[in-house]
Amino acid sequence: MNGEYHYSKTPGIDHELAKEIQGAVAVGMEGSGHFAMAENYPVFKRYVGSVIDRNL
Repeated sequence: MNGEYHYSKTPGIDHELAKEIQGAVAVGMEGSGHFAMAENYPVFKRYVGSVIDRNL
C-alpha cells in the first residue's frame, strides 16, 4: 500500500515492483501520502480493511 501523494515512491513504482513479485498486489491509496494513517485515517482504514478482508 502506498499513498498517491508519496513524493519518493509513487503508486506506479509499486505496481511495477508488484509485477516482479509472485503473488504481490500493489494498492495505491487515494487522498494520502507517506503517513496515510495520520494524514487521512478514514481512507487508510478503508484500504487496510479491504486488504485484511481479502487475506482472511
